[in-house]
Amino acid sequence: MWTRQSLIYPILAMLALTALASIVSGYYINYLPVHKNIHRDLALSLETVREAVQTNLDEELLGLDRLARVLQGDRLLKRGLVKHSEDPEAGLNILRRKLDVYFPGLGADLLLIVDAKGGLIYRAHAPGDQSPTPLTPGIEKALAGETVRITLEDERGLLHAVHTPLFDQGNVQGVVVVGNRIGPPQAAFANSRFDTLVSIALPGKVLSDPLASPGNWLPISDARVKKAIALEKPLFWEEHDLARAQHIAPIHLGDRTLAIVTHIDLVPSHGALFQSSYRLMWLAVVLFMLVLLLGIGAYYFLIHPLRKLFAKASVLLDVCATSVSDDVTNSGTATVDGNEIKRLDHALEMASFTVYAHIGQLHEQKEKFANMAVKDPLTGLGNRRLFDDILSTALALCQRHGGQLAVFYLDLDHFKPINDTLGHDIGDLLLKEVAGRLHHTLRDSDAVFRLGGDEFAAILTQCADEKIAMTLAGRLNDVVSKPYRLNGHVCKIGVSIGIAIFPIHGADAKELLKRADTALYAAKEGGRGNFRVYDHASEAN
Repeated sequence: MWTRQSLIYPILAMLALTALASIVSGYYINYLPVHKNIHRDLALSLETVREAVQTNLDEELLGLDRLARVLQGDRLLKRGLVKHSEDPEAGLNILRRKLDVYFPGLGADLLLIVDAKGGLIYRAHAPGDQSPTPLTPGIEKALAGETVRITLEDERGLLHAVHTPLFDQGNVQGVVVVGNRIGPPQAAFANSRFDTLVSIALPGKVLSDPLASPGNWLPISDARVKKAIALEKPLFWEEHDLARAQHIAPIHLGDRTLAIVTHIDLVPSHGALFQSSYRLMWLAVVLFMLVLLLGIGAYYFLIHPLRKLFAKASVLLDVCATSVSDDVTNSGTATVDGNEIKRLDHALEMASFTVYAHIGQLHEQKEKFANMAVKDPLTGLGNRRLFDDILSTALALCQRHGGQLAVFYLDLDHFKPINDTLGHDIGDLLLKEVAGRLHHTLRDSDAVFRLGGDEFAAILTQCADEKIAMTLAGRLNDVVSKPYRLNGHVCKIGVSIGIAIFPIHGADAKELLKRADTALYAAKEGGRGNFRVYDHASEAN
């Protein structure tokens, strides 16, 4: 039975390869695609967390600037400083009566008042933050009449401060400094909004660490934080033994770059995948045990019929082997070491791998072509084709069920000079930033598209009247007109918006788009950086 000439060994090899092919195909068809989908969904959710924290940080800095401007115009502060120069005690009493009551409601962690000579006369901290704050070089510039923004690093972390001069009759009477801690507020915002664990870190320092039990999670590695900040891209680490992962992504604070560290429990998202891997492992053990038993049985019941079968089908086997083998004999027949069973198994294995590879390529190409057909490759917004399809569908729904919708035509002002002077790379970054602002400013029921170049469009499906459309247009104008920081450059553009409303200004898509374009032309004629709702007078002009 167990002689070298017996076919038990090829039979065992064939059965083993069959079991292996089943396991490998199960891995590539079931396990691997599910794993990729989990990682894709996880990456999207983590990017949402990073964008929300970056937006919260930007809003924090803008709010601090607004607070500094409010204090700069406060008459009682100026009067207290003027009085302090004449009578220090009386002036300090005026400032205390104002600020001791006013400071808790400012929403700031630090408030300093400095006189015209650079002397500190008033200091207030948020509860729990009593660390001394030294007067920075920003005081000297502020006393010279310049508003200065400085980020300080101390034992408690980062403090972003705005130094604003206080003028009275054209003279600088002193400086008001307001500041906020960076890190803990943003981490608390992400933890509460997304129900996750988020830390804010700098190279060498963790600004906010919400981990109640750090031993159960991956530690924050300073080398990984430095690498993510240096590469300016998110990095992801998994530890399957602990069922934990860590995502480190850069966020920007002015010219500084921080890192947001998201701690991830893999059990909710990967639980089914872990169980599948264990099942796959035990399946392999069971299959290989069955192979041995089946091989012994096959020796007694299959050898003789297979000999006759291979004798009749030898020509067909040679043809199949020729298509999958690189070794060709002088007669043109492919040779594979071993008996007929091994040759057949080799041909079937190569054919199965070829089929799976072609199926994967076809799926990838299908998804790629589907996205290219309706998405703008630069901004990720819908393109003109998707805009036309959605507008036609929305108009059909309005005609059937009643209701109004508005169409916005948007054209960026002063974009071409920036694109020509700073280069197309900066121009592309600017278009991406504009697309992001438009997408986050509009409502969930609205849709925004890039039609080409610096032209955008939006569909507002729940627009009851012109007042709502003009309110949204004004909001878009304000958001797009804010400065952009792109690779060390500060860019400022505007936007002109033309508005047409269904069914007031048109009964079909063609007429509605024409009226929106006419309104856009009227907005540009009115001085750019403006918006207009279509009227017959603008078309006559």
